[in-house]
Amino acid sequence: MFIAKLTLDTRDGIGEGPIWDSAANRFLWLDTAVGVIHEARVIDGDLTESRRWNLGRRVAAAIPRAAGGLIIACGTEIAMLGEAGEIAPFVRLGVDPTLVRLSSAKCDSQGRFGPEHSPLI
Repeated sequence: MFIAKLTLDTRDGIGEGPIWDSAANRFLWLDTAVGVIHEARVIDGDLTESRRWNLGRRVAAAIPRAAGGLIIACGTEIAMLGEAGEIAPFVRLGVDPTLVRLSSAKCDSQGRFGPEHSPLI
């Protein structure tokens, strides 16, 4: 029998997008509602939140980059987030942001990035 245990109590509004970054030995996830990316590491045998980036806008995905930092999907934009929190725009989708927004994204085994989008109506 397994017993569930609360490991991290971050009180996210909408916690999504969990990913294990094996290269950096960390766990990442999002609070999509408020635009926070969380990072946790194993410290003294326990998973402990070690960092958070507050983007101040909805975030749909955060994926580690081989070159460091993260690639993030926010609204109708894909950007790069540096470890220090700086954001560099990469591409903006040519869609009406009042009707469509990115809802998730992942990389395949070859490192190709693929976002999904959702209509808002």
